[in-house]
Amino acid sequence: MPPVTARIETLNRLKGMHGIRLRPGSGLIELRGRLSNRTPLTQTFLWWANVAARVHDNYQSFFPTDVRSVADHAVRARSSFPLALNEYYGIDYAARPGNNDLTWYRNIPVPTSYMVCQTDDDFFGGYDHAAGGGFVHVADRHVSPGKKQWTWGNQEFGRAWETSRTADDTFATVHRNLGLASWNVRRDKTAARAHYERALACDPTDSRLVSEFVQLLARLGENADSRLSFLESRLPLVLDRDDATVELAALWNETGRPDQSLGRSTEAAERFRVAAEESGDFQRMAVTMFAELTVFKALALRELGRASEARQVLEALEAFARQEQTRPATIDYFATSLPNMLVFEEDIQESKVRRMANLLTLARQHLDPP
Repeated sequence: MPPVTARIETLNRLKGMHGIRLRPGSGLIELRGRLSNRTPLTQTFLWWANVAARVHDNYQSFFPTDVRSVADHAVRARSSFPLALNEYYGIDYAARPGNNDLTWYRNIPVPTSYMVCQTDDDFFGGYDHAAGGGFVHVADRHVSPGKKQWTWGNQEFGRAWETSRTADDTFATVHRNLGLASWNVRRDKTAARAHYERALACDPTDSRLVSEFVQLLARLGENADSRLSFLESRLPLVLDRDDATVELAALWNETGRPDQSLGRSTEAAERFRVAAEESGDFQRMAVTMFAELTVFKALALRELGRASEARQVLEALEAFARQEQTRPATIDYFATSLPNMLVFEEDIQESKVRRMANLLTLARQHLDPP
């Protein structure tokens, strides 16, 4: 059984699971996916399985031989295929005989997406004629019908993107992507933070950067007060995104300001009473007696005037976190979880260390509040 990751999309409650299998002596990367609609309504979804390839004048992509037309996103434009006999992405391919075959990278001068409109086959891919090898993507078209090729283009714009950091160090997206690469590939935490800070300096109005940077700060072990201060200083951008707004509300709760999160003091008092009776949390497909929610229980008890009970809960949380720090992290490949949309890869041991350190900090912070 290959390792499995899963996510529940919180807006429409759709569930996606996938596992990746590598076989000895094989160049095959096998991905097995399962999608579940957990609602009584018909829902739409997007699923990507991306492969990137080094391209040059002798690189050729291919679709099944019965493909006669391709389309842009949402069918905003269409073209014949493989020979483009029309205008597509602003390029008059009909006026470029001999250079209008869309399978060849060298013939596509501008950033271009082209997707199969109709086929009875299950494959597509690309071939490097210089290297004598390539890749092919195979999937049951009745389950995964999409087939798309994308390029930045083989003229000035595409080449400029590839060297954009050198050409223009003020382009925020370049630093954002370098930040992701520093974290996910190089495992360089310092560089990841520096690139995101540079990206925010280049474009302080980008709400995506704000949302992703606060995720990065959490992974770097930044305390809740610091992360909250960062979000509150950019409140209009935070409220522009669901994920950042949810994080803001969570941090208000975590820092003992649930009334600000709810905005309704009478209702908050009733919630305090409910929270005080809670026991445990459901994480990683199992009930755990101690988690971040344990702090909220203690805070609720304190708000209700039950200070000694609150202290007992926090002391038990502190003891639990200290004990768990000495135990190695494990993963249940069959478990599912409800993470944020992840743009940063996780190391399970580092994740556990951060989580236990956070629980210890929270317990100690609220045992001896300022």
